[in-house]
Amino acid sequence: DLPDRFASQLFASLLLELPEHRQAFTSAWLANDHASLAASAHRLAGAVAYCNLPELSAALAGLERALREGDEAALPQAYNLASRELDALLEKSGPRES
Repeated sequence: DLPDRFASQLFASLLLELPEHRQAFTSAWLANDHASLAASAHRLAGAVAYCNLPELSAALAGLERALREGDEAALPQAYNLASRELDALLEKSGPRES
């Protein structure tokens, strides 16, 4: 059915773009660039919105909230949770050619 096919195509696109998303995410964190990190988390959240990835969606929402509220105490934990969920998805997506 069309909605399922559309969701499958979105998920396949997400998997192809995932390494690029991960790199942007990590680079922004390491540079302590909260604006870029927020933009990266927002783009990634949009990409996973229709892919039935509730753990990653929730982790990204928590990170976006910590960034939006300027909650420096919650930020490392929120970033680490989102990173773990992102890495788990990358691991499940299989090997990539370099």
